[in-house]
Amino acid sequence: MPNVTRLPKPANDRLLQLHIELTWIKPAIWRRVAVPERITLSKLHQVNAGR
Repeated sequence: MPNVTRLPKPANDRLLQLHIELTWIKPAIWRRVAVPERITLSKLHQVNAGR
């Protein structure tokens, strides 16, 4: 399991639930993740890459 650093969640930050799917692979490979609504694209990439 990768080492994950969890940041404290601000009290007013909502979570978004994302469904990420590789559609060109059959059967499709997917994962569901919950991320803060203010996540940066760089951080979202790290979440998706499992870092």
